[in-house]
Amino acid sequence: MHALKIPFTGIVLGGSAVVILSLIAWFSDKPFKSLLRATLLVMLVKFTVSPQTSFAAYIAVGFQGLMAALFLSSRLPRFISLLLFFLLTMWESAMQKFILATLIFGKELWTALDESAAKMASELNLPPSWMDDFSWKVIAAYLSLYTLWAIVLYAWTLNLPKRLEANKTRILSQAKSVIQPQIEEQGIRKKGTKLLGLFFIILFVASSFFLNYGKEDALQKALILLFRTAAVVAFLLFVINPLIRYLLKKNAASKKQKGAIAAIVQELPALKNLIPIAWTLAKLHPVKWKRYPEFLLNLLVLSLFSHE
Repeated sequence: MHALKIPFTGIVLGGSAVVILSLIAWFSDKPFKSLLRATLLVMLVKFTVSPQTSFAAYIAVGFQGLMAALFLSSRLPRFISLLLFFLLTMWESAMQKFILATLIFGKELWTALDESAAKMASELNLPPSWMDDFSWKVIAAYLSLYTLWAIVLYAWTLNLPKRLEANKTRILSQAKSVIQPQIEEQGIRKKGTKLLGLFFIILFVASSFFLNYGKEDALQKALILLFRTAAVVAFLLFVINPLIRYLLKKNAASKKQKGAIAAIVQELPALKNLIPIAWTLAKLHPVKWKRYPEFLLNLLVLSLFSHE
């Protein structure tokens, strides 16, 4: 999904992650310890097999694991703790991009967006009120989408352990007759895409200064924006990112973690081979939109019980 630049990747990957965390909590005798341990191992494996992973991904994974440990091991009824956990993790996933954009570009980014929307409304002879606080409306729409997704996931996950047991025999027997199709490797993410995006955002915000201010003020604001963005990006890349990588490297080097990481990495090819089987089985469902939840159910059953 990352390689193909599919939008809303966080919804799908983050949604799958919180479902799996909820299952760890369900099956574990010591959910708090198990969830923290699982989260650390996920981060260490990401660091080992994909060292170019950004610090933002580690923050997202860490937040999901910490919230899972706090809520899913609490004494709250499961239907309440699960709902709170899903909502908080999905909101964090939605807001992370906006928070990071504000840190890098400042409030000028949102001001430029509002001014551009207002100018577009006037050119199209639309009522100005339609574009008032346009940036807030974008954020609200984004949050609403993630909230709806959290509720859908919650409803699907609430009785998931029982459905896994109920469908286990059927899925495993069907999987025996499936011939694994070949998977073509997807394209690699092109280098420089993020830098190009950064350049265009700076250009967009800077151009809004020249449209709304005098030349001297516009130039001053554009230079401040440029230096601010460069300083924040440098801090994230050369301070925060190396710090996270140092901590992960230190953990990955310990004898206790080395064995666990090696065991997981060895299992990755086998887990990858289950994906086309799960999708082939899901395509047997006559209703197309139901194939996606069916795919995840198949994949979970195969991952958990294929050794049987």
